[in-house]
Amino acid sequence: MVCAQVQTPLVASGKTHEIAEHVYVIPDQRINVIPNIGIIVGRDGVLVVDTGMGPRNAETVLDEVKKITSKRIAYLTITHFHPEHGMGAQAFPASTTIIYPTAQKTELLEKGAAMSNQFSGVSTGIADLLKPVKIRMPNVTFSEEAEVDLGDFPVRLLHWGSSHTRGDEFVFLPKQSSIWRGRGGEPIFPHHG
Repeated sequence: MVCAQVQTPLVASGKTHEIAEHVYVIPDQRINVIPNIGIIVGRDGVLVVDTGMGPRNAETVLDEVKKITSKRIAYLTITHFHPEHGMGAQAFPASTTIIYPTAQKTELLEKGAAMSNQFSGVSTGIADLLKPVKIRMPNVTFSEEAEVDLGDFPVRLLHWGSSHTRGDEFVFLPKQSSIWRGRGGEPIFPHHG
């Protein structure tokens, strides 16, 4: 019997790049269970989209933010409740407001521990990333839509019902004409040209 080696899903350091005005991505490098992580920098603060799996990955995200800006991380949002998207929230400053759909909070409460255990069973690397996790709940939830004002432009957080999970979220940046979608945490931009 041949068993495939599962790579430990570590968020990349030093790969962050700007993909639109004020919008940066830490790319997933096409590695399973690593999302594309968003960093949106406004005049009054930063919104981070997803954390990576566990506090170790979230620390990498925080370090990448520091390379871009000295502004405070005002907000964190999670595109859906799976461990690779939000189970690093505990590493973010206590002053960071965590905001996401109410349906996502409910799903995290109902299935978060079981999902973490399921992921931990895949490899020892994943289990090691999830072992120190303390689930951090959102400070703010919303039913269908919320708006975050970063000072010089708005970011709309949208929940349109169940898809990949019950609490999938889209992050829409009207000024940049872009959207970050919940499944895979992928940024989508219109083609120019």
